[in-house]
Amino acid sequence: MLAHTLSALSVQMTALDSLVEDGAATDEVRAAIGRSSRLAVEGLEETRRAVWALREEPVALDEQLTALTESEGAAFRIAVPYGRCRRRPQ
Repeated sequence: MLAHTLSALSVQMTALDSLVEDGAATDEVRAAIGRSSRLAVEGLEETRRAVWALREEPVALDEQLTALTESEGAAFRIAVPYGRCRRRPQ
């Protein structure tokens, strides 16, 4: 489905370029831009769904942060103590 949407967007953008080149009326150009915009939004939504479908099991936050800092060449540790929740004094 994503490939179909991207193909349609490509065709729409080519048609839009032709409209501008031929000096089409502003309303006609705006309508073509609107169609292209909707196709782009659909493509983004389809991409998000595809990425979510391919995701593995959720990774713990501490593992994600470690991987991020290591990939950026940073080396540091953060200790965050946690335990039972306590009520805040009134």
